[in-house]
Amino acid sequence: MNRPSISVPLGTSASASPRFAPSSRVERLLCGLAIAIGLIGAVAFWAARGSLWEDEVIAITHGLQPLSSFVSEMLRNDIHPPTWFLLLKGWTAWAPGSDAWALASSLVLALAAAWTVHRVTLRHDGPSAALWACALYVVQPTFAWSAGTLRMYSLVPLLAVLSWHLGRRLIQGGSTRVGVVLVTVQLLLAYSHAIEFLFVGLIALNVLWVDWSRSDRAGRWRWARWQALTLVGMTWLPLSALSRGTEPLPPSHWTGLFHNPASMIAGWSLESDSPFLIAGGLVFLGMAALALRTADGRRILLGLPVLGLLAALGIGMFGKPLYKTPVFAANLLPFLAIAAGLGAARLGAPAARAGAALLLLCLAATTLPWSQRQLPPENYAPAGRAIAAAVRPGDLVVVPNVSVYWGVMRYATTPQWGRPLEILPPDNASWQALKRKLGPDWVRCLSLTQTGDRVEFNGVTYVIGEPRDLALAPGGSLWVVQRARYASSVGLTTPARVTGTEWFGKELSVQRLQADPTGTTTVSNPDRP
Repeated sequence: MNRPSISVPLGTSASASPRFAPSSRVERLLCGLAIAIGLIGAVAFWAARGSLWEDEVIAITHGLQPLSSFVSEMLRNDIHPPTWFLLLKGWTAWAPGSDAWALASSLVLALAAAWTVHRVTLRHDGPSAALWACALYVVQPTFAWSAGTLRMYSLVPLLAVLSWHLGRRLIQGGSTRVGVVLVTVQLLLAYSHAIEFLFVGLIALNVLWVDWSRSDRAGRWRWARWQALTLVGMTWLPLSALSRGTEPLPPSHWTGLFHNPASMIAGWSLESDSPFLIAGGLVFLGMAALALRTADGRRILLGLPVLGLLAALGIGMFGKPLYKTPVFAANLLPFLAIAAGLGAARLGAPAARAGAALLLLCLAATTLPWSQRQLPPENYAPAGRAIAAAVRPGDLVVVPNVSVYWGVMRYATTPQWGRPLEILPPDNASWQALKRKLGPDWVRCLSLTQTGDRVEFNGVTYVIGEPRDLALAPGGSLWVVQRARYASSVGLTTPARVTGTEWFGKELSVQRLQADPTGTTTVSNPDRP
């Protein structure tokens, strides 16, 4: 009987992996039920989303910029490469003001990633392993979270698993066409996150390990030549990470040996919640135990989830911290699920099969409530709408932080309120020096010309930065929007008194001030309630 193949232009060579017996009816029902529940959980998480949170606001703001200034805006205001932001730009062009539509891009990509996990495992290891791998992947709480989060964490698994599959096809005898597609997918993956080039390398090396015995010398040389092209294409990325930096992360500690695997399962927002962290650790151990049942499962488990986590811990303890839950979960959990799926498909003893079924059923039963606990708090949308309802012509709204300003403008005014490269606080010394070196022609060509630090909308002035010379209009109000973790202050030319403070979530505060000779001339972050 001919086995199905993944429906992308990948050549015609067949995998030589051992294929497991077709799944039983009970297995098909169990895995099918788990897959259905996992997909319902993903859709439910997407449907329950409200306000975008700060990183999502940053992403959608990038996506709404004109293509002529897109690269400059990305380089100035973000550390991540452009793959995902370009994809988001095309998607949001259809409905720039709709959060639900923007978030639907992540839902579609997450579903495509689940389909790819199934089809790739089916191609290499047969229907039973494919069902188990897909089921174990989609019932992860982080799968539902990625499906309703406007970041690259639903795109990354899709490209990661596809690049792994293409690498295996190439090393086993793939054509030039497979090599071209492989390098393209690897570069798209590498340019989707600031540290993604590390995972591209890990995945490529895992292909070599998994298929060493199934390939000949010619196949390995063919693989090496195409990987050299990918390496050349990625050269700029580590240089960028070293020169521009990545995200500020807490120092690594040896406890990461236990914390990091568990947090990938538990989820980013629950990684400090002990019950969820313990549950995540148990799930990771259960899936690892399944993966150890087969030779390929062991190679995948040790070469990707285990090696990836150990590398991050080692680099973090002796160099720069790298571990961040969502990016490691996006890259490693699909392969943990594939490796565990191989083991589950090969179980023979009734007790072992019952254990695998119990693990899957427990995940399926908890994925909805577990993932719903990861819903982010409402802040930017309610804050922006509250400001829009309360301000009057002549009022001033000041937002010291750049990304917080973008969020306020999206919800208090209009999603396409202006261009971030034009509306900025005064340049710091580094940017002033860079612009002097570039000269006015290059500054203009790169769209780096600022027009001011404020936007007027319906008679209300929205100011970005920390001005020191604000003057209130007679009878007008000053509104200061601050995020608790960003210390900031605003200076006034005449005293004013805080007449009210409202918090939106635990991070975002809105203070209202009115002129008062007994008041203050400096407005700082309020104390949290």
